[in-house]
Amino acid sequence: MVVMNKIMWFACVLVSVAYLALSFIVVGGEQWLAIGITIIGSIIMFATLKTVRYWVIRHRIKVSDK
Repeated sequence: MVVMNKIMWFACVLVSVAYLALSFIVVGGEQWLAIGITIIGSIIMFATLKTVRYWVIRHRIKVSDK
């Protein structure tokens, strides 16, 4: 189960990176727009991963207290 959990986290990160790379390629003609989308997308990706990680840790603490 631990290995599957790590693989799922890795898969989520890779999907996010692939989406950001594709967005960069699609709007590559406008350099400033491509960089802006990459920065905003990276911030959203890291915020989402940190939020999900917070809820997972909170759940584990709650379960271990019982």
